Amino acid sequence: MSRYTLAFCGQSLFFFYYRGVVYLVLIHVSLDTEYLKVEIYREYALNSYMMTVVDLR
Repeated sequence: MSRYTLAFCGQSLFFFYYRGVVYLVLIHVSLDTEYLKVEIYREYALNSYMMTVVDLR
Protein backbone atom coordinates (compact mmCIF):
# COMPACT_ATOMS: atom_id res chain seq x y z
CA MET A 1 0.00 0.00 0.00
CA SER A 2 1.51 3.27 -1.11
CA ARG A 3 0.37 6.47 0.51
CA TYR A 4 1.14 10.04 -0.48
CA THR A 5 0.45 12.86 1.95
CA LEU A 6 -0.06 16.51 1.13
CA ALA A 7 -0.81 18.94 3.93
CA PHE A 8 -2.35 22.28 3.08
CA CYS A 9 -4.49 24.78 5.00
CA GLY A 10 -5.06 22.37 7.86
CA GLN A 11 -6.09 19.58 5.49
CA SER A 12 -4.41 16.27 4.83
CA LEU A 13 -4.89 14.47 1.55
CA PHE A 14 -4.19 10.75 1.29
CA PHE A 15 -4.10 8.52 -1.75
CA PHE A 16 -3.98 4.81 -1.17
CA TYR A 17 -4.43 1.66 -3.21
CA TYR A 18 -6.43 -1.20 -1.72
CA ARG A 19 -7.61 -4.35 -3.49
CA GLY A 20 -7.32 -2.84 -6.95
CA VAL A 21 -9.20 0.33 -6.05
CA VAL A 22 -7.72 3.80 -5.70
CA TYR A 23 -9.07 5.73 -2.72
CA LEU A 24 -8.79 9.43 -1.96
CA VAL A 25 -9.11 10.44 1.68
CA LEU A 26 -9.47 14.10 2.63
CA ILE A 27 -9.10 14.87 6.34
CA HIS A 28 -10.08 18.37 7.44
CA VAL A 29 -9.56 19.57 11.00
CA SER A 30 -11.25 22.78 12.09
CA LEU A 31 -9.58 24.41 15.07
CA ASP A 32 -12.47 26.82 15.56
CA THR A 33 -15.22 24.25 16.06
CA GLU A 34 -12.93 21.39 17.10
CA TYR A 35 -14.37 18.83 14.74
CA LEU A 36 -12.81 16.30 12.44
CA LYS A 37 -14.24 15.88 8.97
CA VAL A 38 -13.24 12.83 6.99
CA GLU A 39 -14.25 12.42 3.37
CA ILE A 40 -13.49 9.29 1.40
CA TYR A 41 -13.71 9.29 -2.37
CA ARG A 42 -13.55 6.01 -4.24
CA GLU A 43 -12.41 6.01 -7.83
CA TYR A 44 -14.06 3.18 -9.71
CA ALA A 45 -12.26 3.75 -13.01
CA LEU A 46 -8.59 4.65 -13.25
CA ASN A 47 -9.20 6.96 -16.20
CA SER A 48 -12.35 8.52 -14.77
CA TYR A 49 -12.54 11.65 -12.64
CA MET A 50 -15.99 10.75 -11.32
CA MET A 51 -15.72 10.17 -7.59
CA THR A 52 -18.20 8.51 -5.28
CA VAL A 53 -18.49 9.78 -1.71
CA VAL A 54 -18.59 7.10 0.96
CA ASP A 55 -20.50 8.26 4.03
CA LEU A 56 -19.07 6.86 7.27
CA ARG A 57 -22.11 7.66 9.40
